[in-house]
Amino acid sequence: MNINYAAFSGAVEQALEAAGDAAGLRTMLDTAVHLTEQALDNGSSRKQAALIACHAGCSACCNLNVAVLLPEAITIAAFLSGVEDQPAFVPLMTKIEKYARYLYGVDNEERIRLRIPCAFLDHRGWCLIHPIRPIMCRSIGATDPDQCRKSLEITCLDNEEPVMLNLTQKSLYDEAFIQVAAALDRQGLDSRSMELHTAVQAFRECPERVGEFFNGKRIQL
Repeated sequence: MNINYAAFSGAVEQALEAAGDAAGLRTMLDTAVHLTEQALDNGSSRKQAALIACHAGCSACCNLNVAVLLPEAITIAAFLSGVEDQPAFVPLMTKIEKYARYLYGVDNEERIRLRIPCAFLDHRGWCLIHPIRPIMCRSIGATDPDQCRKSLEITCLDNEEPVMLNLTQKSLYDEAFIQVAAALDRQGLDSRSMELHTAVQAFRECPERVGEFFNGKRIQL
């Protein structure tokens, strides 16, 4: 599986140069995801995809820390500003603020032990931001959700249980994340990654930070 990262980088950077607001950043991220999905969409990948058990409502791995780039956090915060009054999303706003405080500095092992699920899951375990979910969430494709759950349970006991993943999918999305970060850096924008809830809450509580981001300032939390 090969992807032309020169073309990938060029397309992402072109979209980034045209971005002047959250909508533009979403277009840039959509470009990165589309190109990655194109690379995955061939005969061999479809065979691998048929083995993947991940589906709507499966949240077996959704209690791990997720790193997001700032454009991802800005995109999610902008989406939430348009739905925050909808009944399904009202409780979410409080949860995000709470999780941002509670998870600050918590590593993966501690979070697994605490059994803290992602705030963006609804009561069914469905992702409320699935269309704009982070790149790192897209990278995981497991063959058995029970194996995922067992692995996390054993981790609580300081043991390890291997989980079968689609390594092609993980590799391509990991590289997409790196390429987007590199494009941000070349444009003089803050290219750091942050924990999902912390980053989203930062832009929700202070929308002015979006302007600071586009002005090349380092976002202070």
